[in-house]
Amino acid sequence: DLPGSTPARKLLVDRSLRYLNNLSREASGDLSLQRELAAAYEKVGDVEGSPYVANLGDTPGALASYRKAGLILATLSRSDPENASLKWELHSNYLAIGACLSATHDFSGALASVHKALEISENLLSKSTDPGIQDRAADGYHYLGWLLRWTGDFPGSLESFRRAAAIRTYAQDTKGPEGTSIRTHLARDYSAIAMLLASQPQLSAPTDALGQATKLLEDLTAENPTNAAIRGFLADSYQFLGSDLKDSGDLPGSLGYFRKARVIYQALSQTDPQDAWLPYRLAYADLSISEVLFKKGKAEAGLESLRESLAIFHSLVENHPDNGDSREGLSDSYAAFGAEYRRRASHPNSSKSKRLENLRAARTNYQKSLDVLIALRDRAGLNAEYTRKMTGIRKQIAECDDAIIDKERGGRRASR
Repeated sequence: DLPGSTPARKLLVDRSLRYLNNLSREASGDLSLQRELAAAYEKVGDVEGSPYVANLGDTPGALASYRKAGLILATLSRSDPENASLKWELHSNYLAIGACLSATHDFSGALASVHKALEISENLLSKSTDPGIQDRAADGYHYLGWLLRWTGDFPGSLESFRRAAAIRTYAQDTKGPEGTSIRTHLARDYSAIAMLLASQPQLSAPTDALGQATKLLEDLTAENPTNAAIRGFLADSYQFLGSDLKDSGDLPGSLGYFRKARVIYQALSQTDPQDAWLPYRLAYADLSISEVLFKKGKAEAGLESLRESLAIFHSLVENHPDNGDSREGLSDSYAAFGAEYRRRASHPNSSKSKRLENLRAARTNYQKSLDVLIALRDRAGLNAEYTRKMTGIRKQIAECDDAIIDKERGGRRASR
């Protein structure tokens, strides 16, 4: 959890893996060495591209490492079916593979992998009341919640997040570092529930889950000020709060929380510049800030934040071209530029030439946004949310085209 540790962990794990690979041909009959080799592959995968820890953004590399570990663990587990420790290692491996598959937009593969993990955890959870086991079992439901949200199953997503929170609630009074971890994860469950309810109000009445999450994370951060993971979760909670306040019309409150989130993401990113997940979150904070600034009439400040968001997503896509999440962010940034130029084109005090200029800029940016999504669809597929966004962007482009034609015809008539 220490900030700035990604390069050091990568170097250490790479050296360990090279050593173990040299021994792998001799390890077929050595179960302890096989298990050690699987653990090394897992650690390499974590640093290469796990969304759960600081990582280098190499999703394909991470997936390959996790699959190597999974093959070993599955073989070992079949040979020792009563070994619960091995089963938990395989459970974690299935979740890690699911995370990588979802990042490449293989959602059916991700769901299959997560359901394998849940099959293991449900069996083991029924035999134990250990808080650590409860926490690990809840992880699968939490991640299933995200997968179902991304694929458009909002009721199923809510049920999964609530299941994760219910499991962890029983263990939240655990003392020591294990208790800190459980409460951190419980706050993450609350945040996810609140975010989902805010985006789909028909699912339930308003909830205070987000407030619970933020208070819990603020307390945990005060107790553990150097814990980068907890600080990151707190920033995520601030980001969700900002979105909730923005949707309810509290722009000053919304902007305050978005900026709080940005400060944390920026600090963590500077401390650990090789963690690809941090700039991704920072870019979305900038995108959110720009949206509020536009609503408050601070157009130039909004454009400045939007440019920062676009630059980060461009860099992420260049460095990690197989990561679908970064491509979605790039599309969102271009679409935000399109929306702002479209708004400017409708300003009543603008000249006809300026309106036409802004319409063309809007159309250009919407097209760039669409092109990114088309490439992503052809490369890895789109989830339900971005399929809907693609339809909306096509509509915006068509409306821009109609408006441009209308303005050009008007200009030609006026010149006669």
